[in-house]
Parts: sequence; structure tokens; C-alpha cells
Amino acid sequence: MTVRALAIITIGLGVVPSSALADRGALTLDAGGAGIATLLHAPAPVGYTVSGQATPLTAPAALVGGRYALTNDLELSLHGFLQPSLGVFHNGVTLTSDATPFPGTLVHRYTSFGGAVGVRWLRGSEWRFTVGAELGWTRRVYSGLQQINDRVTPAADYRLGLADFTVDSLSIATLAGVEWVFADTMSVSVLPRLELLPGREMAVSVLLPLQISFSFYL
Repeated sequence: MTVRALAIITIGLGVVPSSALADRGALTLDAGGAGIATLLHAPAPVGYTVSGQATPLTAPAALVGGRYALTNDLELSLHGFLQPSLGVFHNGVTLTSDATPFPGTLVHRYTSFGGAVGVRWLRGSEWRFTVGAELGWTRRVYSGLQQINDRVTPAADYRLGLADFTVDSLSIATLAGVEWVFADTMSVSVLPRLELLPGREMAVSVLLPLQISFSFYL
């Protein structure tokens, strides 16, 4: 090998970026917003059973969190979210109490908040491709519940006196997306998530978060 060829190879290796640069020991703070699409089952108020189809809904949410790089391609993450209250209409729902059915439309306000911990694997330097999994907790709040009799004209409230209630759920999520490192300590990312809330009032959500991040070393 000639001296000239060796010099070219050395220069080339110097300018090619590393295949994985999560930067071991880096602490990254994240903040941003998300759009959430949820397939939400009609809730069962206290003292009632419910039958009816799930209702799709969309809502905005705020996200904050942090990540710590255990290695150059493995991060631990922690985040919290808040979805503001919005009105939901579940059509074709029947509430039943003491064998008495109340068919119609269930109306309520819905909000949720919670957090999760997770692990992420990434590859890349300026553009980082990320996959991960998260396990967490979500609280869902159902308020202002009314069952509307829409089989009469005009539609009328059954006036059942339905009480507000909350549901605490385990959350399981997978994510995959991309992060663009546009400065030494700053980046922006889009990491879509598929989230399952099993158990009572089971729900499935898809989150599309856009976040900006700042990194520093401990």
C-alpha cells in the first residue's frame, strides 16, 4: 500500500461519522406536543352496565421527559403527558340498571394524564433512527356524564344522575421514529407511539409527538 493510499484511507476514516452516537453519559431533556388518536370504549358509569361500539377521537397533548444514555446506542427514558379535557359522544349506546335499558347517546367529558419509563435503541449520528418500548400508568377522568334519549324528538336527557369517575390503567407502548441532531446539544424528533391501555375501559391510542431536546453531560 502506498503512502498516498494510506493517507486517503486515514482522512476518510476521520470524516465518516460513527454509526451510533447516543453519547454515553448524556442526559437529554425533552419537551413538545402530540396529536393523539384514541379508540375509546363507552364507559360504564357506577351502577350501570354498558353496551355499544368504541368511538374514535382525536386530541392534542403536552409531553415532557428525559433520557439518559447508558451506552452509545442505548437510552433509558422517562416522560409524562397531559391530554386536556374534551367532549365525547358515544352513539348507539345502551346503559342498563336493574334490568332497565336506557338506549341512546352517552355524552361526557374526557381527559387523561400519566407517565411511563422505557428503553430505546438508536443508530445514527446527525440522523438517529430509534425504536423502543415503554411501560407506564395512565389516569383517565370521565365527567359530566349524560345519557341522551335520541329516539324521541326533540332528544331528551334521561336525567340518570350519573356520577363522575376515574380509571387507572397500566400502559404498554412501542415507538419508532427519527431524531435530527441539528446542533451539538440540541435535536428535534418525531417518534410515533402505539399504546395499549388494557383492563377496565380498554383503549388503544396512536400518538404522533413532535419534541425538541437539549442534551448535557453529568
